[in-house]
Amino acid sequence: MGKTLRIHYSPYRSDCSHASDRRRLLHWAKYRQVKISIDPHTAFDILYANVNTPIIQMERAKESGKEIYFEIVDGYHAQDNLLRDWLRKGLRNVPERHFFELKTFSQSIREKCKLADKVIAPNIEISADLLTYSSEVHTILDFHEEFPFRSRRPRKDLFSKLIWEGQTFTLSGLLSIQGQLVNLKRDHPNLEITVITDLKSPMLRGKYIQVDTSERLKELYKSFENDLTVHPWSVDGVISKTEKGGVAMLPLKSGEYLSKHKPENRLLIMWRLGLPVIASNIPSYIRVMNAAGLDRGYCSSDVDWYNRINEFLDDPNLCYENLKLGQEYIKQHHNESILMGKWDTLFS
Repeated sequence: MGKTLRIHYSPYRSDCSHASDRRRLLHWAKYRQVKISIDPHTAFDILYANVNTPIIQMERAKESGKEIYFEIVDGYHAQDNLLRDWLRKGLRNVPERHFFELKTFSQSIREKCKLADKVIAPNIEISADLLTYSSEVHTILDFHEEFPFRSRRPRKDLFSKLIWEGQTFTLSGLLSIQGQLVNLKRDHPNLEITVITDLKSPMLRGKYIQVDTSERLKELYKSFENDLTVHPWSVDGVISKTEKGGVAMLPLKSGEYLSKHKPENRLLIMWRLGLPVIASNIPSYIRVMNAAGLDRGYCSSDVDWYNRINEFLDDPNLCYENLKLGQEYIKQHHNESILMGKWDTLFS
């Protein structure tokens, strides 16, 4: 690297177990053997902050001559419903001095971007937005090496086994197409759905009002019965359950606060795990699929979901092409060497 870096990292979770802890800066640091401190009392030259880092901590670091790198991994800069946007800041339980001011969560994120020397975003869509608030924005997507790259030909006998994987707060996307899934089950009695997520769903700010995830899926259970299974999320669980999966579904509810800005992580992970993918038509998914040479893998309406899944079930060649071109895209545009180079440039 040419110089000794003294970096203080503000983790997403205190034990650094969050996906954004595992798949981003800390992965690069481990590979490059760069020592990262999470102890705030250790001397440092660079504060690597994220949306949970109190802005007062960033301001104090700036006043003492430290560099500020600010990472945003989702579209948190975009304004939501005004009340939800303001409450989101308070319910994160961050000791912000701005909590009692008339600033929303998205406003505080934009202010952090202005304060930072460098801003790191996961995709070009978010980066383009953030150039309004920062003159130096680096686009770096997550590392996905914790998942195996399965170079395989999709098995026709598995196409009827649909996979949905994600955090419970994105379950609204699956629920938004449940009517079409019920119709597909009627037309394809052997259709199955495997859901990989947390077994409890916090209904408020990822922490509060816990309900059983299976309860949220009760309408699907009425049609699928034993052909709908829910498995707890873990890296090993995702690897295991996708081994016998057929087609991955990535539906997002239209108009939701974060949907428009979602990065392409889940799309690339599912391809990496050896699954053809059908996805919602958000900008990042459209960009990647078009770049991969695919124009029939994304959906713009509920009816599209019925038609696309139906096409994949009936035409094995669509599944073969989707996975083949998707994995070629990963090899060319999202390999570990490319990502390491982007992190090296950030700290050069």
